[in-house]
Amino acid sequence: EYIRFRPGADCSVVNKRIDAMIEKYRPAEDKKTFGYTAFVQPIRDTYRDYEDVRRMTGIMSILGFAILFIATLNYVLISISSLAHRAKAVGVHKCSGAGGGTVFGMFLLETGIIIFCALLLMAVLLLNFRDFVEDTTAAKLSMLFAPERIWVPVSVVAVLFVVGGMLPGRLFAGIPVSQVFHRYTESKKGWKRPLLSIQFAGVAFICGLMCVVMMQYRYVLD
Repeated sequence: EYIRFRPGADCSVVNKRIDAMIEKYRPAEDKKTFGYTAFVQPIRDTYRDYEDVRRMTGIMSILGFAILFIATLNYVLISISSLAHRAKAVGVHKCSGAGGGTVFGMFLLETGIIIFCALLLMAVLLLNFRDFVEDTTAAKLSMLFAPERIWVPVSVVAVLFVVGGMLPGRLFAGIPVSQVFHRYTESKKGWKRPLLSIQFAGVAFICGLMCVVMMQYRYVLD
């Protein structure tokens, strides 16, 4: 059954008295044969305890984390791979009086502009494919971005900004002024291999998961 409470009502008060009320008003003949226990629980907690919901939450969390992690790592690798080409420009900025903090701020600003453009593109896609998104997520966009839930996308964007902006920014801020006068060469390339291996593993994981989903989908259809 469903019971509607007033806003701010405490369910625990009802749970303390509900068994006594049922015991009082149950027919005497039922008490000889059947036991009966009742309690009140929020719909949200009941829904979260469903096995299918827990499984889907775990799958979507892993998939979402992997996609965001690979996208962030992609941006970091693209930024760092341009180190040899942008080193002289950073040196020119430092010759003009810019310090390490200024260069670091420049790359943070660059990352912020790119993320802002990505958010605009996301908003356009969400508005144009609104029906498809709402049907897939089984929730309206107004609910997904409600004020009490807005902290989730804001937190994700903040993490992406910190990771995607701070790592390249620290590397570029450490470039010496002398790079203006001679060609910049990267002496250590060992750090690229762990990053690339993590990225390849993440892409392989997502591709494998998508193949499994497609095989299951075809199996169900056929």
